[in-house]
Amino acid sequence: MNRSILSALMASTNDETCWDSVVSQVQWGINSTINSTAGKSPYELFFGYRPRGINDTFLSAEVSYDESPDLERVRDDTSRLITEKQR
Repeated sequence: MNRSILSALMASTNDETCWDSVVSQVQWGINSTINSTAGKSPYELFFGYRPRGINDTFLSAEVSYDESPDLERVRDDTSRLITEKQR
């Protein structure tokens, strides 16, 4: 496990033996944080919208969807932006 993620898990609970009870909250925080290069969060690039709260993550896992052309365009635009910034 990544050391920074483990540190975040340990810091998110007062009882070190219960760190696994907050994994989903830490994961949601990581996946909904906007990346400075891409300008979008991993969640937004995968599902096509910004989550309003942690419950969006749980609901999205249960809902199937068809990938829209708009989402494909957003992913392509983000890929080009990342490539430009890498140069």
